[in-house]
Amino acid sequence: MISIDGQDIGPFKPNTLYALTTIENNIYLISKSINQELKGLEKCTAIWNNVDSASEDEAWKNYCKCYHKEFEQHEQAQQLKREIDKMLALIVK
Repeated sequence: MISIDGQDIGPFKPNTLYALTTIENNIYLISKSINQELKGLEKCTAIWNNVDSASEDEAWKNYCKCYHKEFEQHEQAQQLKREIDKMLALIVK
């Protein structure tokens, strides 16, 4: 999982990786800051740029939905998946 750590809404790029795994009867959640800033997704940024003050919450929801849908297909997703695999390898050892 990738996420944004913060309290404000807006077109922020995800900045944290999370990995959740179970080993035997234990559940592990590990996190790591994303070292290299992610590129914005133009399609999603366009959704946010069309916001007006009356619909900021709705624009935010749509922006997040867009990221959820579009990021899986984006080249950056593969790099982050490899990072998560490295994180999990550390805990499995």
